[in-house]
Amino acid sequence: MVNPLQIRKNQWKESVVGPRVGRPTLASDGNTMHLGSQYMTRTSSGWSTVKSLGKLFDRDDWGIMRLSSSIQGTYIFDDYENHDVLRISEMKNGQRQPPKLLPSHINSGKWTAHPFIAADGSYLIWDSEKADGFGDKDLYISFLHSDGSWGNAVNLGKTINTKSMEASAYVSPDGKYLFLIEAH
Repeated sequence: MVNPLQIRKNQWKESVVGPRVGRPTLASDGNTMHLGSQYMTRTSSGWSTVKSLGKLFDRDDWGIMRLSSSIQGTYIFDDYENHDVLRISEMKNGQRQPPKLLPSHINSGKWTAHPFIAADGSYLIWDSEKADGFGDKDLYISFLHSDGSWGNAVNLGKTINTKSMEASAYVSPDGKYLFLIEAH
């Protein structure tokens, strides 16, 4: 990513973040930028060099476009090399768990991609082309149940989705705003 704008002393200024790898997402803590299977951390002078997430994620047989993380360290990411599926990796007892496929009610449809996990890990939003859609790709949401399972994929409805493509949703850290890409 080159020359994004950032605010300094109430003025927008240009900055250089680094090479674009995957679809950049900022972690809920505001200090980690995920870049597919890589990441950068905020430093006192900007951003660190690009680092690998390690062998669990940096695999030749996977294609990660977008990885999103919760405060608890849960990762949700897409894999375009394996039929456009979503995978999840949790932290348990301080240990990163191997990624696993999300259930088929989430991994259904065409072009399932660009996941986002809420800061508190309570829901996922992603885009997919499904039979119940309003047109091209639509945004879907699933809520985490108390037993640790993920609820049904729910289309976000005609207020959000249109006959065009909606993709790459992101909710602001304060939970007040939904950002997305809409293509006609």
